[in-house]
Amino acid sequence: MAGLLMMALSPAAMAADGVITRLKFRELVVARLEAANPDFRVKVLSIDELEVTGVGEGEIQMYLGNAYRQYLSDPSALDEVIARFVGVAVSATAAQAEDAPLALADLRLLIRPAGFLDEVRKMRARSGKPVLDKDLPVSRPLAGDLVVLLGLDHPQSYSYPPRATVEEALPSADAWTRALANTDAAVGEIRTEALRDGVAMVTTDSGLAPSLLLLDDVWARAPLKGQGDPIVVVFSRTALLLGHEGDPASIEALVAILKTELAFAGNDLVSDQLFIRRNGRWEVFDPAAPRRMPRQASLDRAA
Repeated sequence: MAGLLMMALSPAAMAADGVITRLKFRELVVARLEAANPDFRVKVLSIDELEVTGVGEGEIQMYLGNAYRQYLSDPSALDEVIARFVGVAVSATAAQAEDAPLALADLRLLIRPAGFLDEVRKMRARSGKPVLDKDLPVSRPLAGDLVVLLGLDHPQSYSYPPRATVEEALPSADAWTRALANTDAAVGEIRTEALRDGVAMVTTDSGLAPSLLLLDDVWARAPLKGQGDPIVVVFSRTALLLGHEGDPASIEALVAILKTELAFAGNDLVSDQLFIRRNGRWEVFDPAAPRRMPRQASLDRAA
């Protein structure tokens, strides 16, 4: 949460505290990437996103959000944070090659914005590669603007093999089932950190917190169970914000936090929507709509 507060500061206030801005951080990362390997070609796609090519046939998209948050938590560790990020590029770019063998044990299901697939199409088109369905990652819609992608978990990154590569190994439906089981097994400890007014930040040992949306059993038990149906914001690729429909204060706090993040151009939100789990399915939640209170909460209020 300290990182969130720092990112809400103006550039002038950050400079006064000796903290570099997100743009300056990106500039330093780009310079280090280009110095790390003369074959690297780095293209800035947005304030928070880079495309790195130049090793084998691989190409990766890299997101600065988590690295910048790590820096904000300890500004003295700037060089170490950037070095780790560059190390990811060195190891991951080659792993993106489409002819790399598909390791079934590395299959995972990952939550991403639907626009991610559009970016994959554009990236392939810019490289002169085909963009048929078989050339794109295996995906399914989840809810609202979210999709689920079939990915591979490399030591320092994820890659998204095209459907044709997946189906050379096994039918994509079987790969999906295997990936779900792998994801469940890989999640590790689920941690919650209380933020404000009943809202918790949810993270996991594996960095797979958004993928918890796909695991039915975790929502029926602590630490994610609460008063009424769970409501989440997919806060980043590694974290969720959690409230509950039976806790109006948590809903108001989720809306306020989301509004603050949307005002920050460098946010790394996966989605700007709220989602609620009802009857075992996720759907978009409208905070302005009438709210259903849990039976016990209704009885308590009537008493």
